[in-house]
Amino acid sequence: METLQEICSCRASKEVLKSIDLHGCSRPLLAGTGRLSYTYSDVSFTPYGDYWRKMPKICVLELFSARRVQSFLFISEEEGSFWKEFSRNQRARWKKI
Repeated sequence: METLQEICSCRASKEVLKSIDLHGCSRPLLAGTGRLSYTYSDVSFTPYGDYWRKMPKICVLELFSARRVQSFLFISEEEGSFWKEFSRNQRARWKKI
């Protein structure tokens, strides 16, 4: 049986998270997620350790590099145009009461 404790102060919550956060970092190793994530080497399913700590940094460097952001710019502009046109069409259908 698991116990549940309530933490009411900011200082206490920081201490608890420092000491027991490692237990919450790792997800259970299930067969389906192992196959889906290339033997748990995916960012989402890897157990806590050196690899887990390095992967978010690598992902941020790759996903938010200037070249990568520039490559997605057209998608952002296209979506912006779509929503502007959509809102114009919706406003035209509104009736004043």
